[in-house]
Amino acid sequence: MEVFVPWTPAHFRWLAISALFVGLPLLVARCGSPRLAQWIVGPRPVGSASGAIILVTERGTTEWVHVLPLHLCDLVLVVALVAFLSRHPLAFELAYCFGIAGSTQAVLTPDIAGQLPLWRIAYFFGAHAAVIAAVLYLAVVERLRPRPGTVRRVMAVLALYAVAIGSFNALAGTNYGYLCHKPQQPSLLDYLGPWPWYILAVGLIAALCCWLLVLPFRRHQTHHSCPTAVVVTGAHPYRRHRRHSC
Repeated sequence: MEVFVPWTPAHFRWLAISALFVGLPLLVARCGSPRLAQWIVGPRPVGSASGAIILVTERGTTEWVHVLPLHLCDLVLVVALVAFLSRHPLAFELAYCFGIAGSTQAVLTPDIAGQLPLWRIAYFFGAHAAVIAAVLYLAVVERLRPRPGTVRRVMAVLALYAVAIGSFNALAGTNYGYLCHKPQQPSLLDYLGPWPWYILAVGLIAALCCWLLVLPFRRHQTHHSCPTAVVVTGAHPYRRHRRHSC
């Protein structure tokens, strides 16, 4: 058991571990071993998804309906795994926008506190770091890119999530996605007004973050003639003599 309190030395220690977790495969790829980097990243989303199953089975006295993996970050973990295994364009776009913005915010303002088993703290930070690591590997090493219209697609999926999970919350009395009330621990939502206005504010912030994340690739989107291609053609900074065509 370990006592965890946000914004204490323990929190900063887990942030440092998460940063190492994310940066190691990129460093390995940069040193000329992209295959090894892939093997470093690969087991992480799988292990994190397995951890989510363990969390459900280890619910203790908590009703099962309250421990389902229905928070946005839980679903993004699955999407990131699909993107890593399949290189599917939509899966990559969702994992890229939700993973970078959402998982980063989650580890900075974690909704966990108190005396917790060490493995649960490790799972929380490891799962979010696994999403970021997988997405950055796909973007930096594999050079996958968001397609034109990414912001619209991502926001449409976010709206569908809010409607579906909001309906589930109303029926089951849960608070997945923090759509019914704010988390117990301090977070960005505390500065966005009361319910339901903070939900609308989160949507606007999500759209802005997605637009900013896609912005560096806007030139590529403008000049790329193949709408379904998400991999940059030509020389690769980590992989030599590899080309992808439409």
